[in-house]
Amino acid sequence: IVVKGALNPDQVGALNDAIDRQGLPDLLERNGHIHTGDPRDKKDPAAAAGVRPVLDWGPELRDMVDLPTIRPYLEALLPPGYRLDHSCAILTHKGWRKDEGHSLHNGGTPYDPTQSYTVRDGRIFNGLIVVSYALTRAEPGAGGFCIIPGSHKSAFPLPKAVRDVLCEWPVQQVPLEAGDAAIFSEATTHGAMPWFGQNDRRALLFKYCPGYMQWEVESPWVVSDDRFTDQQQSILRRPFVDGRV
Repeated sequence: IVVKGALNPDQVGALNDAIDRQGLPDLLERNGHIHTGDPRDKKDPAAAAGVRPVLDWGPELRDMVDLPTIRPYLEALLPPGYRLDHSCAILTHKGWRKDEGHSLHNGGTPYDPTQSYTVRDGRIFNGLIVVSYALTRAEPGAGGFCIIPGSHKSAFPLPKAVRDVLCEWPVQQVPLEAGDAAIFSEATTHGAMPWFGQNDRRALLFKYCPGYMQWEVESPWVVSDDRFTDQQQSILRRPFVDGRV
């Protein structure tokens, strides 16, 4: 699902400013590609440089936890009491390693309950749901995020020959304007094509899941302090089963 204008121009500007304050443009100049993640992963250039988790980058980022333009989609795709499991930023320098991308991964088969899509009793059930916000333009043909539509329902494994993201079929790039959001299930087969854009690629990813699920054994993203509203804290709490305390 592409939500056009999920972020207004002022929000896009403020989020780009927040990225700049972390020193990431200079780091990108040296590395070409940055995928921030677990701050404990010293193989990550951002973590090695001491860059804090996304939610520590300022109030602009914390507002993304419960964005009004995205909330209705999360409420439709996930059960009540969903939670934010983790968030990250993906930055790619203009002209960086044009022959490479992020290989295709996941799909409806083989089945993984944490990254799944099922329909039972007239309801849709998802595992991890990703909201990817474009902070810079990804015009048609620029590369970046790509997906095999409908692959979350696949009953057979993806053929090895198709896992090369450079192939033309059936992988589709998702063009986005700055401020658009792409929402997808981790059960889809997806990846990133090599980046040919005329600008740096900047994307923020927020990943939500049912309240009973957690991706990490010890999640560094679970927080609860006065920087967040009560509503935001309800989405940042530890895993639980609905109705239990």
